Amino acid sequence: MKGLKIINQELRSLLKEKRTLLLKELTPLAEQIELDAKTIVPVDTGNLRDSINVKVSRSPRYPGIIATASAKNVRTGYDYAKIQHENPDYHHNTPGQYKYIEKPFDEAVEKLMEVL
Repeated sequence: MKGLKIINQELRSLLKEKRTLLLKELTPLAEQIELDAKTIVPVDTGNLRDSINVKVSRSPRYPGIIATASAKNVRTGYDYAKIQHENPDYHHNTPGQYKYIEKPFDEAVEKLMEVL
């Protein structure tokens, strides 16, 4: 997998070139990424799944898709969304997995590139 930062840079470059065409395509793409991410996110309480938010940035300067997640441990206040996303050593029951945002994001951008 390429990593969200690289994928986002590639998408941003493409959006600057083809802004009008792509803005029309981004909303359903963002919806699909969010749906897929919520399908594969590791679930214990559901707080992490419910926190996933994928939206379209319509900024001419920073066009693209913004994907976020945040879930805090109620006892400690620690936001565990990032470590759940990044740590391949955590055990997740199927279909849960790490890279729960990056994987759907990467797949969606690849499909978009094929269409274009």
